[in-house]
Amino acid sequence: MYKLITIIGIQLLFFCTEMKAQDNNGAYVAAHIADKMRDSLGLSSLQRDSIYAINIVLHNRKTAVRQQYKQIDSLQKYISYVERSRDSMYIRVLGIEKFTLYRQKKRYLVSIN
Repeated sequence: MYKLITIIGIQLLFFCTEMKAQDNNGAYVAAHIADKMRDSLGLSSLQRDSIYAINIVLHNRKTAVRQQYKQIDSLQKYISYVERSRDSMYIRVLGIEKFTLYRQKKRYLVSIN
């Protein structure tokens, strides 16, 4: 019995550590994208913070999709739905002029490099 409780405790610890690492990675990616957009598009701090928040929301939605769907076809389909919502959220923050510039530079701006 003690051995079983120890094993469950260790598994729970690993699970929590993994979830925290995913959250930290999501925050890092969101900050990286927001900073690149701030520098490339000349965003205000409020716009940069809004872009960061949007990317955290997108990360959380994609994480939920990954937990819900295990088959690759379904996973790709629903991750794609999440990704396609990015632009509709960005345009509200950026306005038409900066959104047009964002669209021109999109491939560079939303990459992690």
